[in-house]
Amino acid sequence: MTTTNNMLRDLGYTTASSGIKAFQRDFNRVGSRPLLVTGELDATTIAAVELAHSTSEMFKAVRDQPIAPTTGKG
Repeated sequence: MTTTNNMLRDLGYTTASSGIKAFQRDFNRVGSRPLLVTGELDATTIAAVELAHSTSEMFKAVRDQPIAPTTGKG
């Protein structure tokens, strides 16, 4: 099972307070609900990390899919 700390690292952040603050600030640019920039892994930040990580993993999976050849019809 992936921990929140591992998810943060996968997303390119450190698990230090400064890394968590950086994630919170970055998430606030795109998230629908702002996070408090505390540098702590509160429940709201953990949920945001999980959302960002699952979204990142989904995009990686889509990116790595082979492109189907086209038939030239259409």
